[in-house]
Amino acid sequence: MRFGMGIVLTSEEEETIAPIVRPCFAAVGLTNDYYSFDVEWEEFQETYRTEGSHTMTNAVWLYMNWENLSIDEAKSRVVQVVRGYEKEFQRSANGFIADTNRCGPHLREYLRSMAFQMPGNIAWSLRCPRYHPELCFEATKLLHADADQDQLLPGRKQEPLDDEDSDTNSSVGSTSGGKTSNSIPSNRSSVDLPDDLSHDPETKSRPQLGSEHLLAPYEYITSLPSKGFREAFIDALNVWLALPESTLKIIKTISQKLHSASLMLDDIEDSSPLRRGNPATHTIFGPASTINSANWILIDVIGEVQKLQSPQCMNVVIEELHNLFVGQSFDLYWKQQSECPTEDEYLEMVGQKTGGLFRLLAQLMTESAHSLHDSAICLDFVTLIGQHFQIRDDYMNLIDDEYTSGKGFCEDLDEGKFSFPIVHAWHSSPHPVMRGIIQEGESSGSLSVPYKKTILERLYKAGSMEYTLRTLKELQIRIYDNLEYAEKQAGCENWVMRLLVHKLLV
Repeated sequence: MRFGMGIVLTSEEEETIAPIVRPCFAAVGLTNDYYSFDVEWEEFQETYRTEGSHTMTNAVWLYMNWENLSIDEAKSRVVQVVRGYEKEFQRSANGFIADTNRCGPHLREYLRSMAFQMPGNIAWSLRCPRYHPELCFEATKLLHADADQDQLLPGRKQEPLDDEDSDTNSSVGSTSGGKTSNSIPSNRSSVDLPDDLSHDPETKSRPQLGSEHLLAPYEYITSLPSKGFREAFIDALNVWLALPESTLKIIKTISQKLHSASLMLDDIEDSSPLRRGNPATHTIFGPASTINSANWILIDVIGEVQKLQSPQCMNVVIEELHNLFVGQSFDLYWKQQSECPTEDEYLEMVGQKTGGLFRLLAQLMTESAHSLHDSAICLDFVTLIGQHFQIRDDYMNLIDDEYTSGKGFCEDLDEGKFSFPIVHAWHSSPHPVMRGIIQEGESSGSLSVPYKKTILERLYKAGSMEYTLRTLKELQIRIYDNLEYAEKQAGCENWVMRLLVHKLLV
């Protein structure tokens, strides 16, 4: 296997991983005994009659003698032992892979490949003429036949072993499609038979549905180019908190999933045709499939949070998701009812909606670190980051060429959104022309370029663009003040966070 994959291990590396891969070899060997027993038993009975042989080199036979078991009981015993080795391999391999200081990319690839040896051994055992002599002729015939590639060759069938201790999440490698991960894949045990070999008619007729349709919208949006601000934000906070890489990876996964799910839902609710310069997810997969995928991702986040092994982390996620949906409800209500919020109401909505994810990530990190660092100061700082991030987005949407190429010219105006400049102009210099055009955008879902240019002119005349820029600069000063205070509290300067804040300057 290593030769075929071009993997070269040093003697030191082989010695290091020997205890990890030993259970895998044990599982493969015992599984081989399970599938070869019937043929070997026939041969043993023949040699016993002719030569008086009294022993077999097969674990099923050994358990028959060690524990005074019948053949079926001994086979079940072998299944139980194999599953134990599979679990041991998965546990050891995942623990080793999580230690990035010891496990390089080639060792990670090797251990993942070892996991696939176990189900690969089953595929071989189910078709091997050594265990199924009747397949020799059939195999030759199939070389020239237009046969279904997915159909198992007919032949001897092993009884499926549905004992009470069976574990449907055994650690053998999964051969399902989709993206690979750094952990050892897990599916059913390698000695469980495929459904089409089961003797149970009800089980045999049950189709196995994959997740390709469920995950397709999510995989599409995660494939689009991203600035990776939230991942960089996590890295910057970690300068203070020093979380292990394994914990950091979980929190980044939570961040990506929550952000992607919210983008899919936002684009539907805002009727946005573009996302990051590409077609929005729902315009490709349809609103129904996109909503279903986003909801599944939100639920899947719960499993990621459980990996952090802190009840408080789950409370944080529930609370901030609650805040996010409340903030979104007001954003949608104001737009649909053409009811402009006050500046304070707008900032509160931003704090719950945009700031919520930043706060969620910061709290997950502090809870995971059990940090004595003043979390209130940290959350104040994070809330300011969220406010600045959203107001800057509102401002750049109206003036920046990059935003125009990514989402369209003044795209916020198409959806009738009450962005920060609009809120200021609406209350400080109300004008029926601007109000009429904004309401037209909400009802029609799009505005022509002349309409958008008219609104921009009104915003500049009302001083709203200048006011927005001034507000951003004031927020920047407060962010730097909070950053300096946090650095003093932590006892070290955070140049990663300073660089991140610098990138937000306007």
